[in-house]
Order: sequence, then C-alpha cells, then structure tokens
Amino acid sequence: MTIKTWDQAETGLAKVWPGFQSRPQQRQMGLAVQQTISGNSRHRVRLVQAGCGVGKSVGYLIPAIASGGRTVIAVSTKALQEQLFNKDLPTLRDTLFPDLTFAMLKGRSNYVCLRAAARSSSPCAVAPGSAGERSDLLVPVDDAGWREISTDADGCVGRNACPFSDECFSEKARREALAARVLIVNTSLLTQDLRFRGMTRGKASLLGDFDTMIVDEAHEMADIVADGLSTRLTLRRITDCLAKLTYHLDSPSAPAWVEQMNSLSSSYFNGARAWFEQQKGEVRTAELSEDDHKALGAMVDALAPLLGEVARARCSCEPIFDPETGQDTTACEFARRTDSLMSDLSKFCDPDSTADVVWMERDNRGSVVLRTSPAEVGGFLNAVAWNPAYLDEPCRTILCSATLGVGGDFTYTARRLGLSAYDGLDVGTPFDYNRQARLYLPPASAPSPSKQREEWKPWASDQMSELIDAAGGGALLLFTSTSAMREAHDRLARGLAHSGMTPMLQSNGVDNRDLARQFTADTHSVLFATRSFMTGVDFAGDTCRLVVIDKMPFPVPDEPVFKARCAATVQRFGPGSDFRRVSIPEMSLVLVQAFGRLIRTVSDRGVVAILDPRMRAGWAATIRRSLPPAPVVGSIDEVRDFYAQLTLSAF
Repeated sequence: MTIKTWDQAETGLAKVWPGFQSRPQQRQMGLAVQQTISGNSRHRVRLVQAGCGVGKSVGYLIPAIASGGRTVIAVSTKALQEQLFNKDLPTLRDTLFPDLTFAMLKGRSNYVCLRAAARSSSPCAVAPGSAGERSDLLVPVDDAGWREISTDADGCVGRNACPFSDECFSEKARREALAARVLIVNTSLLTQDLRFRGMTRGKASLLGDFDTMIVDEAHEMADIVADGLSTRLTLRRITDCLAKLTYHLDSPSAPAWVEQMNSLSSSYFNGARAWFEQQKGEVRTAELSEDDHKALGAMVDALAPLLGEVARARCSCEPIFDPETGQDTTACEFARRTDSLMSDLSKFCDPDSTADVVWMERDNRGSVVLRTSPAEVGGFLNAVAWNPAYLDEPCRTILCSATLGVGGDFTYTARRLGLSAYDGLDVGTPFDYNRQARLYLPPASAPSPSKQREEWKPWASDQMSELIDAAGGGALLLFTSTSAMREAHDRLARGLAHSGMTPMLQSNGVDNRDLARQFTADTHSVLFATRSFMTGVDFAGDTCRLVVIDKMPFPVPDEPVFKARCAATVQRFGPGSDFRRVSIPEMSLVLVQAFGRLIRTVSDRGVVAILDPRMRAGWAATIRRSLPPAPVVGSIDEVRDFYAQLTLSAF
C-alpha cells in the first residue's frame, strides 16, 4: 500500500510493530504538518512546538515523505543529523516507504579535496567506499594537516577545471544529495543555499529544488543564519592566503608585498591580542577604534598590489569555457582567495558603515577575530525564503523545536525570523511534570547575585551542596560564566569527592562529548558546566536527576549584536522595551532548554533549581510561565522530601 496520509502510516506501523500505540501529541503534530505540506492550511509556514518525548522527527518525516515531493531538512546539531540519517529514515524506509531515497550533505570543507591532497605532504589514505570525510581517514591528521588536504569554496577551482572532478568526494556527495527525495543538511548550509538563491534570483542553488523545507531546532535558526551571513577575519586566514601566494606568484616584487602584508597583519592582530590580555575580567569583545580603522586601511593598501600580481601571474588552473560569454575563463583559486580577502578586509575599514554590526572578539583559544554580522535576519529570510519575489510558488515550511514560544506565545521567535503570516501549534508534552519533577526557587529574601554578589556566592555554593546531597549525586550544575563555574568547583570539589561523588569540570582538557559520556557512565558524578551544556545533550535515566542553574541567564549587555538589537527595539518601541521584548524572551528560551536536560523520558524524575531570587519577581512571570509545569518548591526540605518519595517508590 502506498502511504499518503498520517492515518495510513499509523495503520502500517501497527502491522509491522507489535504493540504499536499512537502518541496523541505526535499524531496532532503529524496531522498539522500534513495539512501545511498538502496546501490545506491558512499559511505556507507552520511553527510547531513539541516537547521532548513527542517524537517530533517522525512527526514531520512521515507527512513530508508521504507527500511525494522533495524535502530538505536542516538541523543545528550533528547528533540530530546522525539520528535522522542512521535511525529514523532507515526505519521509515524499511517499514513504510520502501522506495525512499535520502542523503546527508555537508559543506565542502568537510570532505577531503583530492587536488589539495595531491599537493600536500600530509598523509591522505581514505577508507574504501567511504564519504571521504575526516573521520574516514585511515591515518588521522591534526587540524593543520586537515587544512592541507581539504578546501573551502574559495579554494575549489570547479568541476570543469579540476583534474579530480570525477573522483571528488564533495561532488559525489552533492550528486547523491540532489538525487535524494529527503536531504539532511545543517542550518548553516541551508543559509548558504538561501543566500545563493537570493544572489542569483533563484536561477541557481546549492541544494537543488525542493517542495518542503523543515528546520528542526528552529529556536537556533536566527542566530545560525546571522552567523552564516557574517564575516570572520583572522590572522591565520591572512597568513594562510599569503603562504599560498608565495608559491604562486613569480613576479620579483611579489615577495616584498607579501612580507609587508605579513608584517602589518601580524603586528595588528598580535597587538589586539595583547590588548585583550591586559583587560580585567572576562572582556571578550570590543568596538573598533579610529586606530583600528587606520591599521586595517594600511593592510588594504598593502594587499591591493598583490591583487594585481595575482591577476598577472601565470595561473596553473585550467581554462573553463563560459557558454554565456563564449570565452575561456580561469577559475583561479588564488584570485578568488585574494579577492575574497580584500572584500572582507574592506568591510572593517569604514567607520561610518551602518550595514552590519562590526567588532573584534577573542575566541576560546585567545586569538582575535574581526567580525561583522547583521543585527537582524528577518528581512533576509523574508526575501529569500518566506516571500521570494522570484518564485510564484514558495515552498511549504515547517519550523519546529521544543522551545519556540515564550509564555505560550510564538511572537518573539516569529519576529526574529521575519515571519508575519504563519500557523502556530503547541502540542505540549507527554511528560507528567506534576509527578516527575519539581522546580526549586529560593525565596525572594535570599541574597541577590546582582545586589549582594559577595554574599550570594557562598550562599549559592551552600545551596548547591545541600541540593546535591539530597539528590545523592547525578547533578548537572550549569553556570552563566566560566569564572563562576571554576569558583564553585573550587569550593565544592573536595567535599564531593570525600562524599564518594565524582566532580567533573568542563574545559579541563576533555572534549564535551567525552565529558558527557563520563557523566553518563557515573550516576554519582557532579558535572560543573557552562551554557554549552544547556542544550543538545541527552542524559536520560538516573544519570541526571538534578539540574542546578546558578543565575538567570541575562544576555551580555555589551555583546555587539545583542546591543544593536536592543538599540533598534528602543528606537521603535521606546525606553525599556528592550528588556521586555528582547532580554526576557532570550532568558526564557535558554531556561526552557536548560530545564529540558532533566526530563528526557516518561520514567525520569528530578529537580531543577534556579538559585536566583529574581525568578520570583513580578517581571519574571513570563519566564515562569514558559517553563514546564513542574510544581514550585521554596525550601531544601521540600526537595529532600521529593527525593525521599522517589526512593520509596523504587521499592
């Protein structure tokens, strides 16, 4: 039987899966998605909030596949990519859709470049029959080695010019992707596809035509799109480009220009790094000064002669016949790299530019990065996705996540994405939070982390210690800053170890995935972590029975893009509107994600504690309404009673 509806799919699953039972929330989602994809809804875009445990991936996969059209699914994490590709789609193919074809496509830099590998001294033996990704190398390479044997869009000379085009791993993956009915990508690659469509007014694309676009984890879409439209300039990028030019240029004057550019860029970036190191506290961003603009302008002046040298050089790339002009052109890697570098460098030289937010920042390794980013992406998405002028029939779109709404309202997310016309649906959750969880909020009289900071620190540590003791370990402690995490670890680690619990610290030389595996394996461990563990990690069962959040996650007020968004909000809605319209929704979404680390299955039990008395303030009511409906408790004794009841019910 050909499956065309959700009801037919459930009937089919009941035949092949003994004991199959329809999930009410998943069914509600599936029928709504089916309605949108089939064109029977009011709008072309549907926002779906589906809590953990609903099974939202199957909720959108079945109606998308059953529609018979081509679907692109964008996600923000590798874990979900792999779940869709290795589990969900194969299962649906084997049970309901025997003719289903699906593929996963990554950016070009994720694959070995055979042209680059042929010129490299690094080993490059790839497992036979593999996709040619870094994990497929028979001899692992470090980051520097991988840069030698891979390439990006600037470094690719194109199918017609590359002698390895028939064997190219990236091109093979793209051919398979274009032929697949369901294509899985990350949201960053989707952004580049939409950008390319906009630039060519729909005449060309990276992902091919599709009827349905699904964005899972859509609460992160606006930030990922902004990042995809941003510019990043580092010293490494400049020196890598110059190193390649050294071997390409044959002009006697070229080495002097390369040396000058190397000297200017090294002096500037190393000076900026030294400035950051001299600052007190955790200063990570800074606006560009007049001196910065002058120094960057000098770098532009030094790079300009090199562009001429590249244009005059005897290019080793093969000529390509352009059917539109009837002439041979050359896809020169070096010309593209230097042109791209000049274009990006020039963006930082105009102090009066208002097109994007411009700043410098220090990354996790201490290196300085120059950044530009749009403050808002709604206009871009409206022009290339929701209402593209070059399309008579835009695709149907499903945007879903466990956290799209704030206090039951999708307005904030929709506004950030540039959506004015959409259907919204919150299917709820299958979990019984009244039975499974408690939310601990300290009384309003407790020390405030903003007004009584020095008093709050030891108080919060004592609270953590008592909460961990009540839970017997299995605690995920989440901090809003690295310094607060380390300080709490210093206060508590020895006592935890003495009590037979294993303290674990993020950023202690252990990869996050390895740290998550260690935490999962030890049900009496206590993991000290930052915001990167507030989303995307899954600790089902006894592994995580307590989640503690040290403070309300206020956005950093001086973060450049956030600052620009707040300024635009104040300009439009008046003083104070930025806190209500930007800060509170941002905190709500972060806290809902953090709460979601606790309850992952119907059998999970535990407590979420937010050690910030401001959570009881009147202005925080929207945040409280956004959280899962767990009963609120205000004393450690109530927490102990809850854990004691869990222990009794286990016998």
